[in-house]
Amino acid sequence: MLNSFANKWSRLWFFIAVGISLFCLTITFYAPELLKSSGIIHQLARFNLAVENNFGALWSGMLLLLVSIHASDGYFSCRTMHPSAANGWAAISVILLLLSLDEIGSFHERANFFLRMGTWMSLLPFAIIFLGGLVYGLINLWRVPEQRRSVIWIVAAFSILASVALQEYLEHH
Repeated sequence: MLNSFANKWSRLWFFIAVGISLFCLTITFYAPELLKSSGIIHQLARFNLAVENNFGALWSGMLLLLVSIHASDGYFSCRTMHPSAANGWAAISVILLLLSLDEIGSFHERANFFLRMGTWMSLLPFAIIFLGGLVYGLINLWRVPEQRRSVIWIVAAFSILASVALQEYLEHH
């Protein structure tokens, strides 16, 4: 009884999150037209995922935080039987937590202000740290045969996430 109740609520929250995400994606796609309009339609641009410091950025940061919490669950469930996999999950959880904080706080947009190496070169130290942590986590997960399927999904997810940088580069050029 309790399990079916939890499953029902889990599914409900999942579909609500998917609905909000699809709404934000739709707004992002139509943002140029929304910005030309006025009134309440113009206010929908606040859900644009391509803009910093708005609901869309907050939403994507919260989703990254949620995934970080799920990755930390992988750490706690593996730490006694597979310490290597637990270390992998911990590294991925930390990376996702930092990405969440960056998405909400817009830290990487300010990197050039402090490092003064040019926009893309200022991001290079962060990219090296994140990529190193990700590779470390994936290698540790791959060492445990039961975790290899997760590695494939994680690589796919991070590939999609990394494509955002390419999309932004194309958008600005």
